[in-house]
Amino acid sequence: MLFVATYYDTPPPPAPVVVVEDALVTAMKSAVMIQFSDGSSGSGTLIGRKKDGNEWCYSVLTCYHVLEDTKNELAFPGRTLEQVLGICIIYQENFHAPPRACVSSIKELKWLIPSCDWAIFTCNLPIKLPCAELATREEFESIQPFDHIYCVGGDDGLGLLSREGVIASTTAVQPLTGNNAMEMGFFRTNHGGWFGVSGSPIFTRQGKVIGICRGFPIVMRKEHLTLAIPVFTLAFKAHLVRALLERAQSTLTVIEK
Repeated sequence: MLFVATYYDTPPPPAPVVVVEDALVTAMKSAVMIQFSDGSSGSGTLIGRKKDGNEWCYSVLTCYHVLEDTKNELAFPGRTLEQVLGICIIYQENFHAPPRACVSSIKELKWLIPSCDWAIFTCNLPIKLPCAELATREEFESIQPFDHIYCVGGDDGLGLLSREGVIASTTAVQPLTGNNAMEMGFFRTNHGGWFGVSGSPIFTRQGKVIGICRGFPIVMRKEHLTLAIPVFTLAFKAHLVRALLERAQSTLTVIEK
């Protein structure tokens, strides 16, 4: 009996799976917690990155009131300069990673805008971290009712906590008290948070920063409880920061590779 061997071509190996990281997930890695040498803390966003020797110099966007004590102590120093400017930046490399801390110091206070409650400072870190992009006016105005927003902040120094919410109002204007031009620069959101969340970024689903969380202007207090329940969060519109930086031809938002 004659046996005829049949040969088959070996099938090609499957193409490697390329996982494209979600833009929002990448952007949320730019959120940091800022811990000061006196034990207080706030939140911020890395919005620019430049190579500085063996380190990276970052532009950190936060609230003015987060840096107010630092500014005041520089004017009337009661401690050493190292103590006043000393900070610790807490970040997460990814969502499942443990928080990591880098001891650093404020290099320069670049922008301090108390009327709008935002500020930018620079600091050096030995690690390359993602930076977020500030939204344009068009990107902010493209948001529709019930579109979700996302915030990452360091609540009361507990670490970087993420939460989801919606925009409650595109302005902070109170109709019965008049149309204040300054209030047009803020908007209200509904999302969780606590003290220490000031300065945290508010993202769109596309990972753009549309706001800087200012805090909770209104709380409900029950007489028999010491707990304050936030009603809404106030945030400054990030596209106004972007417009001002572009007008000043600032390089603080440059993200070097």
